[in-house]
Amino acid sequence: MRLIKILSILFLLTIINNSCTDKCKDVNCNNGICLEGNCSCDFGWTGDACDTKISSKFFGKWKGVLDCVNDTVTFLINDVSGKLQQVEMHSVGFEFKAGSIPLNFDSYLLTANIDSAFEKFVLDTLPVSFTIPQLGQEVSVDITGDGQFLTDSTIDINLKFKPMDPFPEINCSGNFKK
Repeated sequence: MRLIKILSILFLLTIINNSCTDKCKDVNCNNGICLEGNCSCDFGWTGDACDTKISSKFFGKWKGVLDCVNDTVTFLINDVSGKLQQVEMHSVGFEFKAGSIPLNFDSYLLTANIDSAFEKFVLDTLPVSFTIPQLGQEVSVDITGDGQFLTDSTIDINLKFKPMDPFPEINCSGNFKK
């Protein structure tokens, strides 16, 4: 009888001990916290171990045609270190004509700020100055814009080129694929 009591007590202690084990003991949630053995990620992070920026799904090469350009334009979207909701957009092959004047915006670096839902972005204003040989004068242009991530592989981009007077504003938009 005494043996049965001892075995019963040991059985209960085993059950109690097993139910009190720390399910998070061996779980590393880099940018989040562990709850019941699973990671709950901080804002802007995803993945089993909260080690992937949500914005990283947009990194890479995006190609498309802007309606003000008659050729393919590429934007390389990269990470901005330490920023969860910001990416860099580097333009490649971006040239067009304003009337008879060729404008070259190749190799410019734009910074995009992404909204909290990681769906839309707004570009920081980029002031650019360059000389137009046909006019023999320097022109200052502010490049601004916005866009929307339609899917992980499709974005819409709208750009505005606001030159100094007397030149008119130029608006461009296009759909880009990864």
